Amino acid sequence: MLTPTKTATITKGGNTEEEPADLHIPDNYVEYTLKNTKSLPPVTWGNWWKELNYLSVAILTISPSIAVYGALTTKLHPATAAFAIFYYFFTGLGL
Repeated sequence: MLTPTKTATITKGGNTEEEPADLHIPDNYVEYTLKNTKSLPPVTWGNWWKELNYLSVAILTISPSIAVYGALTTKLHPATAAFAIFYYFFTGLGL
């Protein structure tokens, strides 16, 4: 079992006392964090676009859009279809 490290503190009398390093960390971190952080404004139809992470939106929409475009504009060959089915089942075994 791990024990917290101790730090030495010097008292007024010149004596050194050991105190745990985590003495000033609250026991319930979630409650402490909720009490001491500024709350975010609610998401509404007027400000939803300000709350988006644009990098994530781009990554999650551009790649599937290119795939759908390619699937709709490319002729499907039997060898490609067989490979796609094989690859689908082969990669599912890794889960």
